Amino acid sequence: MTDSNPLYQHTVFIHPNMLSRFSRLFQQGVLVQATVGCSVHAFLCHQIGIRPDYLENRIQTIFLDGKAIDAPEQSVIANGSTLALSAAMPGLVGATFRKGGKYATLRAGITDTSSKIGMHEETGCVTVRLFNFMAAEIGPLILKLGIIVTGRDILNAISDLESTENAFRIDAHPASSKSPVGTLNPHDNILLILSPE
Repeated sequence: MTDSNPLYQHTVFIHPNMLSRFSRLFQQGVLVQATVGCSVHAFLCHQIGIRPDYLENRIQTIFLDGKAIDAPEQSVIANGSTLALSAAMPGLVGATFRKGGKYATLRAGITDTSSKIGMHEETGCVTVRLFNFMAAEIGPLILKLGIIVTGRDILNAISDLESTENAFRIDAHPASSKSPVGTLNPHDNILLILSPE
């Protein structure tokens, strides 16, 4: 192990031209180490770096731990929470789950109405899932902070590449083209971070 963080064993830096290879992971859900006990709004805008107008206008559907939320500034992320984000979805389903939408009463049974503002903030982990355009638009912001994935996730994402020269750095060492991730165990947790260009 080269990192002292107990959540992961290695750090892998990826070149920005590799982003599209990892977009599928965002739909499955990626683990992000963050401050928890804060509102969804604070998590997205202050920690991830999403502009408030983007949150208001572009992110139309938000689920927190399986419940639709209408007020991101009131719903609180806890350690171990799962946060799912989507742009507008089509049809009645999309209209029903749209935050603050006129059909929101149709989902009253699965809407988060609790307010836990005032919870103690601490370091924890959040699983983030991004659907439709969100992976391409928000994924790079999250990757700048780093996501925790398995070695297998990385191996699957690059399995068809002929060469990964200059595409990765593992624990601050460039990955060779012959053995791009040879030091990674498929079962290890990896902190995946977007390299500056």
